[in-house]
Amino acid sequence: MKAKEYAKMYNESKTDKTLAEIIKMFDREMRDLIRQRGCAKDSAVVGVFEEMDIKWQAFARKTTGVGSDGFRIMMERFHEKAYVSWNLARLRLQSRLVHVRGGLQ
Repeated sequence: MKAKEYAKMYNESKTDKTLAEIIKMFDREMRDLIRQRGCAKDSAVVGVFEEMDIKWQAFARKTTGVGSDGFRIMMERFHEKAYVSWNLARLRLQSRLVHVRGGLQ
């Protein structure tokens, strides 16, 4: 489902119940993508996490009252180990970028 479709669903019924359902849908979509793509490596799974985080941010921009960090919060609460791995991978990537760019300016 596209971010605008999630936003339409939420904007038609701005309730905690609707938001909870959208969170469940995001979680199912994330799991389905990992399965469909046959993600065997951590880097592939991290790519799905990044993709879903970007989608959540787009969803949040199209609504009022939904935080742009909602996907990260969902991951931290429901998939704690995966959330930690995702953040470690992001830190490693940032570290490589700083190194490639010649250090901090």
